[in-house]
Amino acid sequence: MVLCVSCGRRDAGNLRAAHQFIDDWESLPSAVRGSQLPRIERFRKGGKELVFLATTHESNPTSETFGMIREELSRKDLELVIVEGVPTQLGLSNSLYLSQILPKPGKPHAWPGENAYAAWIAHQRGIPFLGGEPTRREMQQALVPVGITARDLIYFFVVSNILPLRRAGLAVNTSSDQYLVRALADSRRGFHVADPAALSEEDFRKWYQEGNGKPFSLDAITLQECAPLGRSSLKTNQISYRWEQFRNRHLLDLIARSFQQRRRVLVVFGGGHFLELQRALHQMFDG
Repeated sequence: MVLCVSCGRRDAGNLRAAHQFIDDWESLPSAVRGSQLPRIERFRKGGKELVFLATTHESNPTSETFGMIREELSRKDLELVIVEGVPTQLGLSNSLYLSQILPKPGKPHAWPGENAYAAWIAHQRGIPFLGGEPTRREMQQALVPVGITARDLIYFFVVSNILPLRRAGLAVNTSSDQYLVRALADSRRGFHVADPAALSEEDFRKWYQEGNGKPFSLDAITLQECAPLGRSSLKTNQISYRWEQFRNRHLLDLIARSFQQRRRVLVVFGGGHFLELQRALHQMFDG
């Protein structure tokens, strides 16, 4: 565990999201990109405190990330938990989300992820939680004007959603076209598409070949292929970069709004997001 403390003690006014200080992954020094995770950093200003738990993506409660979640949620003055992977639009402590995240019977360690675990523990302890993500429609409205189409976003999700399935220990049948049929249907949800019938498996494979310069294969998908690398020649990296930047801006705005009525907030988000946001957070609390 690495604990870093930032204590800006100036008089607190309204926090302002410092978008101009958000970094992208490729611009970070190698020493920063290699920072030890999971990690906790605390930001304080005028009696307000943000605790940012920069996680590694986990599904087992015995992991260090899960232990940190339990420790932080044992504190009695916590007023809100913001979690990754859940749209803010769902509102506080969404009951439908809560009903879908518990491990399956007989698999006590198969949580969907540390975000779900944090939401559940917060709920059990009477602390409201809120998703820290934009909706897919909001993403579409923000990214289409910069040249990323709804088709691009949908096909990107087909690729990127493979990784959490593997992380959760779920089998992906690498020889089955049925996976792609289901993945395409799931990835369309939340987007406005003029002609859904055009989003076929054949069209997806053509899009992937043209954008990444090789045939699509479930076996070959890696974390690197979906990393937020705007300078990469891979279409999936370029989309991931735009998506990550939009998500980071959304989270920063949400953090600023959350402190209008609260004094202590915990954010449980992936370590990559924290490393890209830490300069902006220092500016908000220390600047």
